[in-house]
Amino acid sequence: MRPPARFRFPLATVLRVSRLREEAARLRLAQALTRAAASRRALAETQKLMADRLAALAGDAAPARSAQDFLLHLRYLEHLSRAVGGWRERLDQDEAEADRERQTLVQHHQESYLLERLRDKAWARFRRELARRQEQETEAVVLSRFRPGSEG
Repeated sequence: MRPPARFRFPLATVLRVSRLREEAARLRLAQALTRAAASRRALAETQKLMADRLAALAGDAAPARSAQDFLLHLRYLEHLSRAVGGWRERLDQDEAEADRERQTLVQHHQESYLLERLRDKAWARFRRELARRQEQETEAVVLSRFRPGSEG
């Protein structure tokens, strides 16, 4: 008894799915890059705000400020410092995610490229086979017309 034939997907279907996966990876990469850019902007804004507050604290006359006011500014600077650390961590995570998505996109692109090459090779093989068959048919028609002994 023969084993059952393997089920195969048509190459065009596999290629279409691969292209869809590549497109989805491209979209995820764009989203990850957008998140990283937003984190980078937020980090820059927080750093600028912290630098402005430090400059304002250093520029003001120290005796004109009460101890409570000084402590309030100091706590706010502490809060900004923690925020800067948090934004740096978030930016690192977003950039790492963008790198992972970039690698995934490269893998999907390579897969699609390989499938396209396989499709092109299959198409070339089909055209060669078709040309060979047409050549054989033409030869058979020519030989059937001019058989030896059918002259006359």
